[in-house]
Amino acid sequence: MDLRLLKTFKAVAEMSGFTRAARELHLTQSAVSAHIKALERELNAPLFKRDFAGVSLTKQGEILYEYARRILALASEAQEKISTAVTEDTVRVCLGVTDISSTYIPPVIGLFRERYPHVQLSVQENCTGNLIRKIRENELDLALILVPDTRSHMEITSLFEIELALVCPPKHTLAMRESVMVEDITNETLILYEEGCMYRQIVEDELRAIGASPKVGMESNCASSILQAVRNGLGVSILPKVILRDGKYQETLVTKPIRGIATRLYLGMLLTRKPDIPAPVLGMADMIKRMTAPLDQVSSV
Repeated sequence: MDLRLLKTFKAVAEMSGFTRAARELHLTQSAVSAHIKALERELNAPLFKRDFAGVSLTKQGEILYEYARRILALASEAQEKISTAVTEDTVRVCLGVTDISSTYIPPVIGLFRERYPHVQLSVQENCTGNLIRKIRENELDLALILVPDTRSHMEITSLFEIELALVCPPKHTLAMRESVMVEDITNETLILYEEGCMYRQIVEDELRAIGASPKVGMESNCASSILQAVRNGLGVSILPKVILRDGKYQETLVTKPIRGIATRLYLGMLLTRKPDIPAPVLGMADMIKRMTAPLDQVSSV
């Protein structure tokens, strides 16, 4: 029994009409009629009653409808299982994250493992600049990165905004203010991420724009190391506010808005430009979009 004919039959039965079924299946009405006639000839039984009110199933049609639903569902399930099995034998998904974006990944990884249990998943943490390079050189399949403006990167899917802020100890002079100006940090010792980090680049560019050079007292690629250094009075830092959502820093560090500096970054997803993207890669991208959607207010943390 031809699955195409069953699919057409099911559509006519559910929509109670040949015209609506034809529109749904993107077929001509004559093609739909031909499919039903061929099925009726094969089964040697009428499947629809036709009258002025439309079409309805005959007794034989009602029996076939129940089997058609099950047959088509099983066919779809078999196709998905086979496609997944073939893909999983040949695909390794490589995901790149920054230190910030990595905090949103564990739930996605859990869901991905459930859906693609045999696909090998590699997660690499690096700065945004290196992740973009790795995507363009096909070393990564997708990456969660921080960028100042998604419009300059047409491949990037913007997920939500992240706000930068000054981070300092509660007793620091700048902690007494409602907000600080970029000029206020020109004489401060800065504890920053290593070169290549997007928010370090923003700080350096803004300081140079007013004729100042950043006084970098320490650099690290580890957020906890930077926060520990600030807590110990070794300097101040400019970081995404979301880093301080960990309760252990709430009483020992404070954040202050910075005026005169581009303080908003976008967390975006960058997908490989390979011509044939494997299903698990697209599946991972979809999971990331769905699981980060509720976090669009993260900049207010």
